[in-house]
Amino acid sequence: MAKKDKQLDKLMYCSSSKLMIVTEKNKLKELYCPFYVRAKYSIMGLRKGQKIGVEAVKIDTNHKMVYVIMNRTFYYHHFEIVLN
Repeated sequence: MAKKDKQLDKLMYCSSSKLMIVTEKNKLKELYCPFYVRAKYSIMGLRKGQKIGVEAVKIDTNHKMVYVIMNRTFYYHHFEIVLN
């Protein structure tokens, strides 16, 4: 199987409307958009600690996960997920 085909196979399991996470208690949990995150630091008009809704989850051209927030894309590692 070609490298490109393997990459496409991985993307088949992605969804732009939800994210699957493992909680601190080792439970698998689905988060449906919009779910909330908190900015780790100030970035592109968002303030450090600001709680904001994620509209969608996407994969960029380098196969890195990004969040769509206020119609702009941000790399996921700039945020912490807020669980109720």
